[in-house]
Amino acid sequence: MSSTSTRISSASSLVQMIRSTSSSATTTTFPCSCFMRTATAMMQALPSSSTTTTSPGGFTMQFFDRLFQHQQQQSPFSASILPILTFYLAVTNILYLARRSQLRKMSIQKLWKIRTTREPGVTLPLYFIILIAWQAFVLAFPIIEPLARSLGHVSFFYSYPNASGVGIIFEPRNVQNLKQSQRAKHQIRLDWHRFSVNIGSIGRDGFRHPPSIERNLPHVDIPKRGVKHWPWRRRWKRGGVTTK
Repeated sequence: MSSTSTRISSASSLVQMIRSTSSSATTTTFPCSCFMRTATAMMQALPSSSTTTTSPGGFTMQFFDRLFQHQQQQSPFSASILPILTFYLAVTNILYLARRSQLRKMSIQKLWKIRTTREPGVTLPLYFIILIAWQAFVLAFPIIEPLARSLGHVSFFYSYPNASGVGIIFEPRNVQNLKQSQRAKHQIRLDWHRFSVNIGSIGRDGFRHPPSIERNLPHVDIPKRGVKHWPWRRRWKRGGVTTK
């Protein structure tokens, strides 16, 4: 009799906990976490002897018990990922800043300050977008830089605070001793920032006429070849892209 009352009491506790947990699951973005909290609550509510019973409820609890144990076994592996990623990100940041320091003859500390300082007029959302985009590039820097180097170029990240955007710039290695204005003529830029785009009819030269609108769009700039904000300021023709 006491065993029956204990099970009834435990079942009542289970129903209350499942309902409370289920209600929270509708407002969260992590359903797996809610599911595990439900399983944990169920195990804590039942007497220890109920997990070994042969009743359907006992088999259910054995299932949740094994599921929870499996989750616990997976947690150490999941927890080990964060230190590895942190270490990799630290190493790639040092590699990137060291490379830029060598090319620009500036200290790593100064370069770090330039990259992490929020400039006047930059909104907080844009500031975080720039930081995230920079770190995304830094993560891939050990792959991008050797590829650029094999083609005789160096790569670096650039931000456009006034135009609300970012970019990746490739410069020839043999122009690193020139001034910035001179180096810019030899750059290949993969950019995303705000600029004015004509949306009128296309003229004979392949360019669109006004009126124009301002948009943040990805584009390619190759000044040496006269390519600016491609493909938004040029149109495709059969056999290639129209030129001036």
